[in-house]
Amino acid sequence: MNQCVPRTSQCDALCSTASWRLCILMSLILATMIPRIQLHAQGSTIPPPDEPPEVTVNRAPRVEPRQRYALIVVGIPGDEVRRDRFRGIVDTLENWLARFARVTRKNTFVLTPDNEAQSDADTLRKVTTELSRKISTEDALWVFSIGHGSVDERSAWFHIPGPDLNDAQWADLFAEVRAEEQVFWFTQAGSGRFVKSLSRPRRIVIAATDPEEVNETRFPVILAGIMNEQLAGQQETGEPVLVNSDTPEEVSVLSLFKAVCDGVDSHFQSENLVPTEHGQLDDNGDGKGTESPEVSTEIDSIDGGLADRIVIRLQRRV
Repeated sequence: MNQCVPRTSQCDALCSTASWRLCILMSLILATMIPRIQLHAQGSTIPPPDEPPEVTVNRAPRVEPRQRYALIVVGIPGDEVRRDRFRGIVDTLENWLARFARVTRKNTFVLTPDNEAQSDADTLRKVTTELSRKISTEDALWVFSIGHGSVDERSAWFHIPGPDLNDAQWADLFAEVRAEEQVFWFTQAGSGRFVKSLSRPRRIVIAATDPEEVNETRFPVILAGIMNEQLAGQQETGEPVLVNSDTPEEVSVLSLFKAVCDGVDSHFQSENLVPTEHGQLDDNGDGKGTESPEVSTEIDSIDGGLADRIVIRLQRRV
């Protein structure tokens, strides 16, 4: 004969089980609340979960890199006048980098349509792959583009032998570079579009134009002119020629950029022309170039802070 459990006993068992589960749930809730209550009692606050972390820029002088590498890429000149002009700019860059920035010849890579190391897309990919492999976080990389560019609705292009590469493809070339110091000088027309694609934290991206300016640029000519003045001044007097710098025997990337922009502005004023290029600099990783970057100790995210800390120590001629 089956024994039946009284209904009252079933109810007591269910209530006992429910109470046990409720106790466990309350214990878990209290365990998560107690640390918050303690933090609140100590005067601490818990930021909202979606609040982004505060980003600050270190203003201390940067450590000198172990060694610097340089990549100079020259596009299609178009005619003999510009071919000669581009050659002169490259010679100046090589001499300035070797004398002032401590870039050795073996660490200088020059790609032009005129030499064995062509500046076509395949060669660019091979060279940048090699640089990405060789360069460590303790090293530095400076990149210069000299030539012509253009823009369309979606991209900006730098004109090289064979198929051109757009701004996004250029960004891919340097995606694996680990150098703590990275300085890019894009001097062609339409180079302002390269800023957004190449921008990343701890990288300086300089462009000769804003994103929509497509006229031939004076920027590389002015840049080479300033560098030639520094080289000539040192050869003649043993002292470097400084630009926009209050510190003896050194020049920052920011002051050099400003000097070039001032020279470009002076050129258009002297010719009574409306300026068709406005140099841009981005060094806070937001992908937005600033035409006249200013250093501020109160605003950590403004462009120019990192560029002001990248300093080239101009050496006396021995």
